[in-house]
Amino acid sequence: MSTIPPTIPHHLPLQHRTGSMPTIISRFYQSAQAKGLKPNTKEWRAWRRKFVTAAVLKAFALHFGTNQDDVDGWRRICATLDLVSDVNLLVTVEMCHEVSTSTACPFRV
Repeated sequence: MSTIPPTIPHHLPLQHRTGSMPTIISRFYQSAQAKGLKPNTKEWRAWRRKFVTAAVLKAFALHFGTNQDDVDGWRRICATLDLVSDVNLLVTVEMCHEVSTSTACPFRV
């Protein structure tokens, strides 16, 4: 088990402090400490914005893909958001997009 730097605030959820699950936030804190950034400074906040944005985009691309015309990627989005009971019924990107942009969808794409 890896150790988490002591600069990680104690108010974070347990998984962020124990090192049992390397989350984006815990990786950010490790990165910021390695760069010698002081918490809540202008540089620290700018690095946090850049780091978290890049990590979220990378995770999204790995899970859902980057091809907006890929029906399987759209199906994974619909399944993740639990928009339909059977994503196999969605046979086109247009069908997936329609479901994800419907007024019933709490997460409008």
